[in-house]
Order: sequence, then C-alpha cells, then structure tokens
Amino acid sequence: LVRSAESFEDAVDGLWNLVYPYLSKSMTRKRLDKVLERGYGELKKAYGKLAESLEALSEQLS
Repeated sequence: LVRSAESFEDAVDGLWNLVYPYLSKSMTRKRLDKVLERGYGELKKAYGKLAESLEALSEQLS
C-alpha cells in the first residue's frame, strides 16, 4: 500500500511538473496537450495500483 501511494504521489508530482510550464506561460497549449497524454497514462496506472492495494487491504480487514 505504501509503495502504491508513493507511486501515485510521484505520478501527481510528475503531472504537476508537466503542467507548470504551461501555467507559467512558457509552453503552448498544443505542446501541453501532447505531454499530458503521457502524464495521464502514468497517473492512471499509478491510481490503478493504489486502488488495487486499497481493495486488498479492505479484504484483509474484513
């Protein structure tokens, strides 16, 4: 669970690092769209692992 949470946190941090240049006006919207495709994939994968870990923990506690 801890590793899954850390992986999710890393994915969120990575997504922020991809978005920040756009927010600071040093990246175009078109470029942002391209880099976010990759970032969303990583975030979705990390979220899936976190959800699986939470489900496993829930089953163990039941």
